[in-house]
Amino acid sequence: MYVVKSQLNAYSKVPITIYHPAAAQSDIMPLLHYQYVFLPAVVTLGWLLVTKQDSQRSRRSMHSIIKLMLVAALSQLVLSLLLVGNHLAEVNRSSDINEISMKADIYNTSQVQVSNHYAETHAIFLISFGEQAADSTLVERCVLSLRRRGQWTGYIVLLTDAPPSRYEDWDEENNVIVMHPREEHFNGADGKPLEFNRETLSLKVKRFKTYVLDYVDMDKRLNKIEVIYYLDIDIIAGNKLEHLFRSKQQMIESPHQLRGGGGGEGGLSTLHFFTPISSEYPFQSGTFVVKRTSSRHCLELWRREIENIAGGTLGMDQAALRTIHEQIEAGFETKCRLIRMDNEDFLSFLKPKNFNKISQLSSYSTLIHLSNSKFAKWMDEEQQNTFLHAVLQLSEEEIQSGKYGKSIIKLT
Repeated sequence: MYVVKSQLNAYSKVPITIYHPAAAQSDIMPLLHYQYVFLPAVVTLGWLLVTKQDSQRSRRSMHSIIKLMLVAALSQLVLSLLLVGNHLAEVNRSSDINEISMKADIYNTSQVQVSNHYAETHAIFLISFGEQAADSTLVERCVLSLRRRGQWTGYIVLLTDAPPSRYEDWDEENNVIVMHPREEHFNGADGKPLEFNRETLSLKVKRFKTYVLDYVDMDKRLNKIEVIYYLDIDIIAGNKLEHLFRSKQQMIESPHQLRGGGGGEGGLSTLHFFTPISSEYPFQSGTFVVKRTSSRHCLELWRREIENIAGGTLGMDQAALRTIHEQIEAGFETKCRLIRMDNEDFLSFLKPKNFNKISQLSSYSTLIHLSNSKFAKWMDEEQQNTFLHAVLQLSEEEIQSGKYGKSIIKLT
């Protein structure tokens, strides 16, 4: 039998089963010894028996018996050799397993190094405006999930109009940079304050998404940041962000030069979005990816189209993206490309029809959009609490403190 031991990988925390070849070889030695002793003994015994027989008939009978014994012994030998061959193959395979296990350690080590690299070049950007958002714990939940489930140690930028005292406990050691909106960014292209109506008032806040690069450029701590992931504050991390960053890295960093000009590095300006839950809009704007060297033109286009619909009846920044998309498809816009990424296991939308299924999973998607403004009011609050506590990995003390809220906030 093999001697089997389960060891814990220091990086992945996944048990790795290791087979010991020496133990396997010790198992087959009795079989070999048996063949070396048994076969010669059979031949010797047969020879002695034959020489002691007087009659020819008795000798013929003994010859038959000896033949049967030899056939049995040879069959046993062949079977044993096959077993030996299988054992040796298993020994080689176990050696390969050991080698693979060692490579797994090396791979996980490199993952840790890659994660550090992402922390130096990637940042998360959040926006929290308005009294209701400031009074809620949505930002705390989002940040906590990024740190715990997302295992993100890099910078998180929070743009907020809340009083400085609201987040005064978040210092530089936490890698959270709290910023406040510039007064001029409330103005339109003509320098005058933008006017919104009741239907489009939400665009006043959503428009600040298009200033992501402007605020990243304002803090020298972010000078090395190349890629910024914007997240709505009602999004929480359900798994390691590294998985998302690594999987989308090639797509995001590839230069796009299909139409030429306008973007950084001599190529197109780009923005990357996940696939929306509705076919009404080609992109969902709750999370998107900004590339520092090439996204500014697309962001400016988005801002312009938001300003164009500020006086209308539709307060959806996705509508502005749809207009840009139509302009690109028609060939009127040649310097920007809006790129849609597959959601895969990176983003899930929590809705009444899938809440029970998602809440019972043992592993979650990288990002979970709680859709507070649309779906939370239709879901049972106690079930929301249970789900939220599980995703945030809250201790009983944290639950009782109320620091992260008791149910999903229903923003209107």
